[in-house]
Amino acid sequence: MRIPSNPNIPVAARVTPPTGLEQSPEEAHEDFVRRNWQRPGVVVNGVILVDLYNRIRALEERLAVAEQQPPTPPRP
Repeated sequence: MRIPSNPNIPVAARVTPPTGLEQSPEEAHEDFVRRNWQRPGVVVNGVILVDLYNRIRALEERLAVAEQQPPTPPRP
C-alpha cells in the first residue's frame, strides 16, 4: 500500500486500490494461492502449494467420512 506524501489528502483517498496481487483480509491463504499460482513472482512454488492443498482437502474429506462410521470394536 502506497501513501502519498501530501497530508491534505483524506486517508481514504491515500490507499492505492488493490491490483489483484494482494491477499485481502477476508481471503484465505489457500484461496489466494489458488487464484495466483500461475503468476511468476507472486506465489513461490504455487504448483507445489496447490498440490498440497488438494491433498489436505482429500484427507479432510476422508477423515469426515471416517468420523461418520461407527467405531470398530477393539481387537483382542
